[in-house]
Amino acid sequence: MSTRDVNLYGSFEDWFLANMDADTARDLREHGASCGVGGLCYYGETVELFNAFGNEIELLVIDDGDMELWEIAKASDACGITQLINALVWMAAERLAHNLEDQLDDQPEEEVEEDESDCKQIVADSSIR
Repeated sequence: MSTRDVNLYGSFEDWFLANMDADTARDLREHGASCGVGGLCYYGETVELFNAFGNEIELLVIDDGDMELWEIAKASDACGITQLINALVWMAAERLAHNLEDQLDDQPEEEVEEDESDCKQIVADSSIR
């Protein structure tokens, strides 16, 4: 997962749906973004996401209604704008994970097609001679 292509998405929700699977969303719901979710780990990633989707991210967090921006800054122990942006992106991702829980859990798992010749080769390679 990479935030390199954020400009390919029309919204933070679009980016989220394209880059988070059901298991990752479940981790976000249960443990929060601080557990280390790919695409949301580094300040460079979260700042890039905020630069692309800041208005939507702010609305997701602020419209949640529980906290105002200064309260988020205080609760996150943000010592600067970068840390505040990181906290906002994490909170928005966690909110989307909750909001889209049913939609993400209903996505079919990707089926891995195995080439029969690959399977035969693996068996041949593992055979004791």
